[in-house]
Amino acid sequence: MTFIGKIFTVLIFIMSIVFMSMSLMVFATHKNWKLIATNAQPGSGQPLGLKQQLEQRQQEIKKLRDEKAKLEELFAAERAARTYVVASLNSKLTQLDGQLKQKEQELTNLQGAHTEQTTALQTLENNNKALIEEVAQLRDNIKIAQQDRDTQFGEVVRLTDVLHTTSGDLRVRTERVGQLVDQVAAQKLVMDKVGVSIYTPVQQIEPKVDGVVLAVGAKDLIEISLGSDDGLKEGHKMEVFRGATYLGRIVIVRTEANRAVGRVVPEYRKGIIRKDDRVTTRLS
Repeated sequence: MTFIGKIFTVLIFIMSIVFMSMSLMVFATHKNWKLIATNAQPGSGQPLGLKQQLEQRQQEIKKLRDEKAKLEELFAAERAARTYVVASLNSKLTQLDGQLKQKEQELTNLQGAHTEQTTALQTLENNNKALIEEVAQLRDNIKIAQQDRDTQFGEVVRLTDVLHTTSGDLRVRTERVGQLVDQVAAQKLVMDKVGVSIYTPVQQIEPKVDGVVLAVGAKDLIEISLGSDDGLKEGHKMEVFRGATYLGRIVIVRTEANRAVGRVVPEYRKGIIRKDDRVTTRLS
């Protein structure tokens, strides 16, 4: 073999080593892209396939969306409940404001009645003072009349009778004032007990009747066995019992001849009203 042949032989050997190294490098860097994309059983250094990872992420997103929908429903329900509570509190505040105004009006009425009674008492005291002055004057007249007793005895007797009559009338009037004051106080207690005042219209006072619940409807409406023939009118209040148990109060909203419809007052509800429960205008 010539020298050139040896050179080519060495070159061929070197190039074969280079190509073998390149083939090994290519093989070492080769990746199974199908396995990376669709590997359903990770292991032996191979991660879960991209397709399976995408499905897992989609399931997680769906789960999170379902949880979000549930939370939004809970939030809407909570907001509705809060709105209802606020509306109920506002309604109760309005009712309390009305009751406060009513009490203030009753206080004004009582103050007016007290002023009238004070004026009447002052008038009686003035009359009493005038009578006392008149008695003093009569006594002076008696002293003067004693100087002429024989001629003025009849006049003295007459004036004495007038004095006694006036004193008796004053005593009677004083006793009558005491009786009237006691009567006014007793009437005030009775009126406070039944919840009326001197300015309450007679037609708004409920008649003393008893009946039963005929039916219970929606929206807190109940039908009772009493009607306009029993004296009931719209706006009258009735109390509901079952035996000795107090269940609540209703306000009449519609009447017929022998039956009426009432609405349950939420503030007075103490139990569930059923058919055949007793309704009455008396708290007993």
